[in-house]
Amino acid sequence: MGIRRGAGVAQRALWLSLWAGLFYTLTGGCNGVLGNEEGFLAAADAQATDSLATPEVLVEVDASSPPADAAGDANPCAFGEKVCLGACVKLTDPNFGCGTAACDACGSAHATKAECAGVAGVLACKLTCADGWADCDGNGANGCEADLSKPQHCGTCQQQCSGLTPLCATQSATAFACSGSCPTGTVQCGTQCVNVATNAAHCGKCDNACPGVTGGTARCAASACNFECNALYHRCGDSCALRNDVTKCGASCRNCTATAPAGASAQSCTNEACVFACNGSLADCNGDLLSAATNGCETNLDGNPSNCGKCGRTCSTFTPSDGGANADGAVMTLDASSLFDGSTGTGQYCCHMACAPAGTTCN
Repeated sequence: MGIRRGAGVAQRALWLSLWAGLFYTLTGGCNGVLGNEEGFLAAADAQATDSLATPEVLVEVDASSPPADAAGDANPCAFGEKVCLGACVKLTDPNFGCGTAACDACGSAHATKAECAGVAGVLACKLTCADGWADCDGNGANGCEADLSKPQHCGTCQQQCSGLTPLCATQSATAFACSGSCPTGTVQCGTQCVNVATNAAHCGKCDNACPGVTGGTARCAASACNFECNALYHRCGDSCALRNDVTKCGASCRNCTATAPAGASAQSCTNEACVFACNGSLADCNGDLLSAATNGCETNLDGNPSNCGKCGRTCSTFTPSDGGANADGAVMTLDASSLFDGSTGTGQYCCHMACAPAGTTCN
């Protein structure tokens, strides 16, 4: 009897195993049991299938495609544009670095012209260098960095003066050559023949370098140091400030925050002009907020019978839906249609009072 019982158990186990295998097959394996919508094995299977069916392809992004956002969000700008300083700019604009991810302008150091150019739609800075300078490293971001009056690149990027004391001499305004002595009008400073009246590294005398400035380029004129601000900057005293700097706005370098009119706050510096907004329920009803003689946000719209909720709205043009007020005209019972935007709740305005929820009494 014990042997028969053991055989029965084994037989039942075999049947259960066969049924389990059939169920697994009919339901599509683990994906069928868990369901693709669960995103467990189904997602892994899909990835494995894709990796087998599709070879890896490197794609070159060009100016016709919007750059991808690091967080995966869609680029808010149109094709061929990117976001710089809170605005959409074209990838063909050298003032914002062309097709690079950064927004720094193409290097203006010793360049007379900057433009965007490239192959296969990949746009990069292309510079036209001033006389005596060249873009020898091919990096448009740092401008025309090579001084052709130096023996390392004497006259051209490829020409390097040799000898124990290599010297690069000026032949003309645009020509340089390796030489044993400096021509008239130049001074030997180390291994260079330089014009100390215009050379920013030797301004007025050898080794008297003009100091650098953030957002600008050092210059030397008439043996005196000066500087010039880059495209995204403008001059404010002895420094260069971003054109949208709210504390140094416009040609006058106005501090918008510190000089905001009464009742207003600075919002931004746009097109080199301060942009202000009135605080709270205040408004600029006489429209002089941007004038030099402004009296600021002079009107309070809350409880103002002449400017009820907005400039120019008078109480004579506003009638509560229940038809009016008590005998003294000081109390009105309102419903939802009494509010200017048709809603209920606090934060709205009506004549002589702040609006209250529907069905309440305003005093």
